[in-house]
Amino acid sequence: KYIGCKQLYNSCLGANGYGMLIDCRNENDFKQAHIPGSINIPSPPSPLYRKQFDLSQIFASEPSNTRSPKSFKFRRGKIIVLYADEGNPDLVDFRDGESNGSWRCLQYVPTSDPRPWIEVLADLLVEDAQAAAVNILRGESFEDFKLQHYPWVMTINELPRCRFPNDIVPGFLYLGNYQQALQDDIMKEMGITHIINAAYGVESCVDALAGSHGITYLNVYAEDHENQDLLPYFDEVADFLEAALLQREMNANPERPDRIVMKRLSAMQMRSLKLINTMGNDVAPDS
Repeated sequence: KYIGCKQLYNSCLGANGYGMLIDCRNENDFKQAHIPGSINIPSPPSPLYRKQFDLSQIFASEPSNTRSPKSFKFRRGKIIVLYADEGNPDLVDFRDGESNGSWRCLQYVPTSDPRPWIEVLADLLVEDAQAAAVNILRGESFEDFKLQHYPWVMTINELPRCRFPNDIVPGFLYLGNYQQALQDDIMKEMGITHIINAAYGVESCVDALAGSHGITYLNVYAEDHENQDLLPYFDEVADFLEAALLQREMNANPERPDRIVMKRLSAMQMRSLKLINTMGNDVAPDS
């Protein structure tokens, strides 16, 4: 299954069902910057050896070649996500028969498979049948993920999982919680310019973040339960989102566009997107 940057980002947060991230880039690129928690499985020294790649190093309790700040044990029945720099050839060492310490194989068997290493490895994982699914980043460049969409995720230091809000509309709208909205470093790293507080009965973000500058706030006093009538609040939230979109279009710095984090009440979030005609039913379904 092919996924985009949005799904890759949500898998970085440890979303339910995801069990492992595999970085298929070369070792040097991985050392420079990678997604925290991912393990590095670069292409073997020669395409001749790919089909005999030993998967045991991936499923070991402590993989010897992770080069990641933290090793972890893969859990059966979870989703594996692979990513690499799409469109770039695999940077491999063609010293036939010589291991560089980052791979090992059962035996050397020639193959004419011309596909990128990420696809070969994905097929091996599917055949192994230990994962519930194997997803590959495709259609969007990992460079875009790293430099444009989610630069705050890329680091060589281990970060706490689930630290950042979940992505709803890439580069614009996120669904977070009260604790995330209170963390100035997160708001600054993500370039958040607007916050919608839909957590009734919880301390107002406007009051709690009174010392922060450059962020516009909206408080929605709707209780978070299934019987709450959200209709009276739709227009207010839609107007707020529309104003944010207009500000984004007028933003003088396209590399740091306006972004919104909304706390709770995803039904209101999705419905508001439809009201301002920014998304179709396939992205913002009825809630």
